[in-house]
Formats: sequence, C-alpha cells, structure tokens
Amino acid sequence: MSKQTKTVSTFSWSKVLRVLSYWSVVLIGIALLLSKIIPTSIGASIQLIGNVLAYIVVLASSFGYAMYKRNLWYFLIWAVALVLIVVFVILAL
Repeated sequence: MSKQTKTVSTFSWSKVLRVLSYWSVVLIGIALLLSKIIPTSIGASIQLIGNVLAYIVVLASSFGYAMYKRNLWYFLIWAVALVLIVVFVILAL
C-alpha cells in the first residue's frame, strides 16, 4: 500500500500581499488600456480599484516595518500617513 499525502494549505500574509500586488498591477494595466481604447468611466473605476489594492499592499508592508522597528514614532508617522492617504483618496472621488 502506498501512503497518501495530504497537501495542507497554510495561510500567510506574505502570500496575501503577493496576490494583492499582482491583481493591483493587472487592474491598473487593464484600466490604462481601456482608457486609451474606450475613454469611459469604466477604465477610471478599474484604475481606482487597482490603486486601492496597491495602497493596501504598501500600507500592509510598511506596517510590518513600523512594528519591526518597535519605536512609537515610526508607528505614529505611519498612522498619520495612513490617514492622509485615506482622506486624499476619498476627496479624489
């Protein structure tokens, strides 16, 4: 008899970040292509989604760095930058 091996999928934040960064690049590329071929609001909507995914990837990576430094100032600067990004993205809508 042969032994059956089970493949266990493990969750990791680095895998999530890689997938999000991949899809953000794909969506931004599609949006840029659509905006040149058919100038409609669909391209702008897809580009906004891609940009938001890219912001999520960058913010998650930078949060890890801020926590790695174990210094309150790094975290505070990160939090202020996060608030600024969210405010300006919302104001751009």
